[in-house]
Amino acid sequence: MSEDRERISLGNALIRFALKQGDATAILRTTLQLCNLDREKADLLSLWFIDVGKSCKEYLGTMTDNQVFMRMWMLGNVDIKQVSESGKPIFILTKKGVERVRHSPKEKWCYKLLWDNHEASRDEECVIS
Repeated sequence: MSEDRERISLGNALIRFALKQGDATAILRTTLQLCNLDREKADLLSLWFIDVGKSCKEYLGTMTDNQVFMRMWMLGNVDIKQVSESGKPIFILTKKGVERVRHSPKEKWCYKLLWDNHEASRDEECVIS
């Protein structure tokens, strides 16, 4: 794994852990690092997390695209590679994600990345509240 890829993977893992712990300081620090110290992009990414969390609370029976990507991200199947100018995360497959889809037809990738085979993961609600 390249040094940049390792940095991305570690940053994403730290953000996931900080979200689960509710550690706002760690979330801010690691989000800022993931955004290469660009405060504006880090703030926009933080707003994206908040918006997805709110949409989880208002769940109406169909997952939004952002909820789908958040779930894939929380399961560790994708990482946030960078943040667009508009504040939207740009995702890449993780090693775990690649392993999950390696022998599957492309049309089943979304399902494979969205659902974990472990019941405990299936029962988790949105982490952000």
